[in-house]
Amino acid sequence: MAHFTKEQYQRKSESAAIRMHKNAENNALTDEQHEAIRYLCTARHELHSNIHSCIKHQDNDYKQNIIKANIQLKEAGLQSIKGIGTDSSDYIDIDSIEEAIEVEGIDSDDEGYMDWYDDAYYRIFHELEDLNKDIEKYLADIDAKFGTNYCPSGALRVM
Repeated sequence: MAHFTKEQYQRKSESAAIRMHKNAENNALTDEQHEAIRYLCTARHELHSNIHSCIKHQDNDYKQNIIKANIQLKEAGLQSIKGIGTDSSDYIDIDSIEEAIEVEGIDSDDEGYMDWYDDAYYRIFHELEDLNKDIEKYLADIDAKFGTNYCPSGALRVM
């Protein structure tokens, strides 16, 4: 993930705000639907931007915010994203390293810990990236159906 200067980050934020404002002018969706999609975009962006934290730690709300967004989509009359819960008691079944350590009883002093860690990190990273791709596909489908521009193009991403 690239690191941006304060000015670059500000320009990216302004560009996203302009895009969201233009999307909201599209009358093919209700205000409630636009709001639900904006929330999904924000939740997806936060997950994507903080993926390394999400891989390592269980005490963040990134995955739970994706579920909240999916609930909002459903309540707004849009199709929810398949494979993501639509109830506040649901969760996304992707562990963090912390959760995997607890479940598997791994000790950082164990021989082979670093190999286990690398494998777990790789697995979790790809599971979260698959979740991100599913959300981006959903947003692309919304764009195609309603003539909006919610799906990130990746054009401004710097790797």
